[in-house]
Amino acid sequence: MKFKLNKIGIYLRPKIDANFKATIKNLTEWLSARDIHFTYLNYEHKNKTPIRHLDNDSLNLEEIDLIICLGGDGTLISLLRKLNSNSPPVFGVNLGTLGFTTEFNKSYLFEDLAELIENKHTTSTIQLFQAKIFNKKRECLYERKFVNDAVFSKEGISRIISLSLEANGNHIYNIQGDGLIISTPMGSTAYSLAANGPIIYPEVDSLVITPICPHSLTHRPIVIPNNFLIKVEPVKNKTPPIMTLDGQNFIPLEQGQFAEITKAPRGKIKIIENPDKEYFHTLKTKFTLGRK
Repeated sequence: MKFKLNKIGIYLRPKIDANFKATIKNLTEWLSARDIHFTYLNYEHKNKTPIRHLDNDSLNLEEIDLIICLGGDGTLISLLRKLNSNSPPVFGVNLGTLGFTTEFNKSYLFEDLAELIENKHTTSTIQLFQAKIFNKKRECLYERKFVNDAVFSKEGISRIISLSLEANGNHIYNIQGDGLIISTPMGSTAYSLAANGPIIYPEVDSLVITPICPHSLTHRPIVIPNNFLIKVEPVKNKTPPIMTLDGQNFIPLEQGQFAEITKAPRGKIKIIENPDKEYFHTLKTKFTLGRK
């Protein structure tokens, strides 16, 4: 894919410390030296310097050719939820701790950007999903996109919750326990992995349903096609379960309501690939999988 970089959007993590300011300064000076215009997508700015974080769901992407995301995996995930298939590609730079999802490292930022300008990088796509909550009249009460997972969990520490799970109109099981994780391939190395779910290769078009501490010997993770419609409904709980999307958005699922999980329309987001980052090598370095 060829890139014309006339204007770049810069998306920053919420917290800016002294080291982060130095990175931003170096980046903006590098862009200015090459006559590449830039703007901050989630900050107010003055004299090309970010001054205040704006936590909004709508981004002004007019005339933006590329988005540079500076932060950790959480920053990248919060950005991806705000994009759609028509958005420019994302260049994710890890400034966090784990850096599993972000493709590029701060140490080689300018070398990689130079190669990008010379059209030496390709893109891959990430599929977004959406969660909706309906009442008995099937009126939509809540709708949000997610990247990693939708988690249905209990509110109290010692309580268990009961949930009914369906896929494409077929009842899978009723589950009692601490909850349920519906994870994308990207999210399969997050909470689902910690709950003994499988690792799903990014290019596999699937979702994995992972029980959280089920009060049963038979409930196990299930991998299903990602075009299935998944329905989750609470079953006679004293307190409503909480639906959490990507660990960042929370809403109770009241009795008489139900949630549906589907692919997000126009939800294929373009990501700049790092040719030096190989998936299984990343698993070994980040999670010590198979390390000798």
